[in-house]
Amino acid sequence: TSMIPVVDSSGASEYWKDLTEEEEVVCAATSQLEDFVLEFLDRCFSLVDNSVLESTRLEQNDQNKQQRSRMENVVENAIVSTFTCLLNQTSQQIFKSALRKLHTFVTSRILETTVSGKCVASICRTFAKVRPEETLRLLLPHLCRTVLSYAEHEDIRQEETLDNELLYNLLLLAEIVQCNGKTVVGYSEQLEKVLDLTLHLKCCEGYNLAARLLSNILVIISTTRPIEFRSSNQHYDKPVSEFLPIREWGKTFLTHDVTVEWTTPG
Repeated sequence: TSMIPVVDSSGASEYWKDLTEEEEVVCAATSQLEDFVLEFLDRCFSLVDNSVLESTRLEQNDQNKQQRSRMENVVENAIVSTFTCLLNQTSQQIFKSALRKLHTFVTSRILETTVSGKCVASICRTFAKVRPEETLRLLLPHLCRTVLSYAEHEDIRQEETLDNELLYNLLLLAEIVQCNGKTVVGYSEQLEKVLDLTLHLKCCEGYNLAARLLSNILVIISTTRPIEFRSSNQHYDKPVSEFLPIREWGKTFLTHDVTVEWTTPG
C-alpha cells in the first residue's frame, strides 16, 4: 500500500473519457477500499482484544517487573508499520471513517497499559502523525477530561496504585501528542492541567507516563521534521474530476521532483 493511493475513484468514468477497459475495472474496484481499511482495523482490534487475555502471562525481568514478550513487540511493530503506510495513502474521507472506528474502540474500553493498551496507543500515535488536526480534535479532549475527572479525589497524588482507567487514558494522551507541534500547542491549556495533576503522582507508573507526556510535548514543539510521507506529490483529497489516483499507483519520482512538507518550531 505504500505506493498506492487509497482513494475511492469509482466515479472516474463520469469525468475521464480516455479510460482503458482495465482502468475502468480498477476504478470500480476502488469503491471497496474504505471497507478494506475498516476491515483491517477490525482485525487489528480483535488482535488487541485477544492480547488482553494473554496479559496474565507477562514475562518477569530481574527486578520482577512486568515486560512484554518478543512476539508482542514484533506484532506491535508490524501493526504500526502497516498503519503508517496505509494511513499516509488514504483520502480524508477514508481516514475519517477509520478515525471514527478508532474513537469508538478507544472510548469503549479500559485496557491494561503493558500489552494491549500500549498497542492501541501506538495505533493512536500513527493516526495523529498522519492527520493531527482531525485526530487530536476527536481524541484529545476526551482523554484530558477523563484524566482530569480524577482531580476530584483529594488523595489521588498520594495513592501508590492508581485506577487503570486513569493510567490507560494517560498512556494514550502521551502518545497522540507525538505529531505536528503547532497542532499540539492549540491544546496547551488542557495539557497543562493534566500535567499539573499527574507529574507529582506517588504512583510510579503514573508519574512515568506524565513525564513521558511532558517529554513528548517538549520534543515535538522544538524539532523540525517532515509531516507527510505520501508516495505522490498530488493531494489525495482532490475531486476525482481533477485527479485520477489509479494513474499514480506504483509511480516513481526523481529525487529532485519530490516535495516534502515540514513542521518547524515557533
